[in-house]
Amino acid sequence: MKAETFSYIVAGIVLMGILSELICYSQPVRAALSGTNAVVPPFIAVVAVIFALFAAANASDIWGRARALRLTTEHEVTTARSIVKFTENVGNEANLLRRAIYDYLDAATTIERSWMETGEGIVQPAQGAADALIQEATTFATTSNAVPSLKALIVTRVDELRNARSERLTRFIETGSIMHWLGLATLAVITQISISLVHIGKPAASWTAQLTFTASVIVAFLYLAVEDGIIGPSRTIGMMDSLEGVLNSMSYGGVGFGR
Repeated sequence: MKAETFSYIVAGIVLMGILSELICYSQPVRAALSGTNAVVPPFIAVVAVIFALFAAANASDIWGRARALRLTTEHEVTTARSIVKFTENVGNEANLLRRAIYDYLDAATTIERSWMETGEGIVQPAQGAADALIQEATTFATTSNAVPSLKALIVTRVDELRNARSERLTRFIETGSIMHWLGLATLAVITQISISLVHIGKPAASWTAQLTFTASVIVAFLYLAVEDGIIGPSRTIGMMDSLEGVLNSMSYGGVGFGR
């Protein structure tokens, strides 16, 4: 979901809170729902609980995606670091493979990072460097005189690195379904209406309760939107810093490459 759509949803919640207060304050509604026909206060608990359960389910889904993204990135970093160490043990025969892993990390931390932060350009712009790494690993396995078990291990790690990158990008572009957000917003509006209904005849208390609840909903929505990557600072900062650390270790680790 785009940030603009999210802002419309939040604005709609605020407007509906105001509208529900104005409608319930009108003379016809007050006359119809007063005295013995008034909505009893415990009614709000039923609606609020349903809203809370739905919000908790959405939050759990968002936190799960955020955690999966973090774990996938950590796996990619760990795999890239192991490939670097293995190729260092091989010697000059792995120079081209080290060059390929360096180019992959450089592309991931520059052009791919820029795409993830701005959304501009082609999707997965570092795909060429990733494909070149796979090709170079295959060539290394067929031409190198290194121990077969070490060659097989390096090829396996390169394949794991490719899969980790694909999963990282998939997790990165995943956000909550707009239907989930609309459903949560609808329940928030229903709760706002319930607050107005149970406070008919008490305008000061009604506006106070409405303001408090709406503010709480907005804070919760903003927090979940940041966690889901819809708004706020880019989630690529920590992700790319770790990969850049591996790249810098190649620059200063005696591998012979540098920016």
